[in-house]
Amino acid sequence: MKKTILYLDGRCYENKNQKRLEILKKKLNVIEPIIDINNKNNLYEESEKIIKENKISGIIGISTGGYIGYYLSNVFKIPALLYNPALNCVSIIKEQKVPESIYDADEFEKQLLILGTKDVVVNPILSIKIIEHGNNIYKIDMEHKIPEDVFKKYLKLFIDEKL
Repeated sequence: MKKTILYLDGRCYENKNQKRLEILKKKLNVIEPIIDINNKNNLYEESEKIIKENKISGIIGISTGGYIGYYLSNVFKIPALLYNPALNCVSIIKEQKVPESIYDADEFEKQLLILGTKDVVVNPILSIKIIEHGNNIYKIDMEHKIPEDVFKKYLKLFIDEKL
């Protein structure tokens, strides 16, 4: 039986990467938040609602979705696979409506963080400084865009070891 994941694409309201979605749907049941294009700052709220209403086995987040996914994973103790999570992007943090209490949640150990060492959108060095323990971090020779082979490799690792 396929497990159900919450998928938070960094561009969850426009220009989604359909290829990644196809890859995910072959292995998992995928639920995505519906984001109002005129109110893009409700990603946390919509994601939290999905978690409370469904049996979510894991979270996969990319960029902004990785930022939200990191804190949802910590708060709800759900395994997470996070590609280039925008943990250090002040503009994103200010844009998203999130409760202050999420920052107090202990870091959940069942997380895989995939960071591009050549990423100029999300600085991987600053992201590492934000993460408490730094375990399960993979530094990959890539930019912000995630190559398909990297996406598949760490998705398999996540499914095999964390879900």
